[in-house]
Amino acid sequence: MGDNNDRFYFGSGGKYDSPDLLPTEEMEQLKTHKEVILSSNTFGVEACAAIADALAENEVLEVANLSDIFTGRLLDEIPPSLVHIKQALIDKTTLKELNLSDNAFGPPGAESFADILALNTNLKTLRVNNNGLGSDGGIILANGLNGNTIEGASTENVPTLETFVAGRNRLENPGCIALASAFKKIKSLKSLCIPQNGITSEAFVELADALSENLNLEELNLYDNNLGVEGAQAFSKVLANFTKLRVLNFGDCMVGEEGAVAIFNAIKDLSTLEELDLTYSDIGNDGIEVLCGVLGGLVGLQKLELNGNLIGSDGMTMLESTLEELGKSDVLGSLSENDSYISEEEEEEDL
Repeated sequence: MGDNNDRFYFGSGGKYDSPDLLPTEEMEQLKTHKEVILSSNTFGVEACAAIADALAENEVLEVANLSDIFTGRLLDEIPPSLVHIKQALIDKTTLKELNLSDNAFGPPGAESFADILALNTNLKTLRVNNNGLGSDGGIILANGLNGNTIEGASTENVPTLETFVAGRNRLENPGCIALASAFKKIKSLKSLCIPQNGITSEAFVELADALSENLNLEELNLYDNNLGVEGAQAFSKVLANFTKLRVLNFGDCMVGEEGAVAIFNAIKDLSTLEELDLTYSDIGNDGIEVLCGVLGGLVGLQKLELNGNLIGSDGMTMLESTLEELGKSDVLGSLSENDSYISEEEEEEDL
């Protein structure tokens, strides 16, 4: 929130097993602020029940940041704790963002709060980064978003989710495919970040199709998955639909030069694009030649990451010359791990 008076930090480093250990003044603050941050504390089941009671009284709550609140807790403590919190938030029409990142609750935890996704269609942002969800957890969240298997939910109620962050969760293909089915229904996504999830091209083909109708997409981050050539080609068919796209991160996704070329050709008219990451993609001089041919259309580009590729000296000369002509020499990131490029300083040292 913009106004600090609207944001409340509960403090950090506390261990609260029961309600009597919770500080009275802080508990009162939970009832009045638009954004509450309980991160970096650890709460037991009974303490979570008391916190949930306080949050239930909050009539202006928009952001609930509950990341990293179960450190040191037993796995069987976390689901009932989340159930208490869910009951406080499930019908809160003011709630816009829920952050449950960095809590190792796995599929049982996802099962405990997935009802929110089905029944609170006002939620705009869900952050579940590094939660050990696995494929099963991804499927559970997808069922929540689809309104499936949840009592009281209707599959006719379409969530208006805009931001979904679920990196480092080992969603793998089953989890990604299940979520793709939900995103195809939602059509309101603006930001999708699912890096480091062990997802391969098979699932990404389905995800590309599902996202094709999310026309307001502004950020797409698939970093460190196995998109491959097939996945890159699938996305190349839909990227032009995203006329508001600002950030595209396909870094370390094994797209190869063929996949990169398909992507370059697909984004040639995306004037809104500000950041492009295709690091560690085996791009050589041929791919760079294609990139140089489309850079003129990327008028909004502010950051270009190509480290860890196979760009030779001719390719680098071409790239640097093109960027200089466009007045964008400063957008190119580090190339310290590019396998084929030898800087002028290194060449001089070798003489």
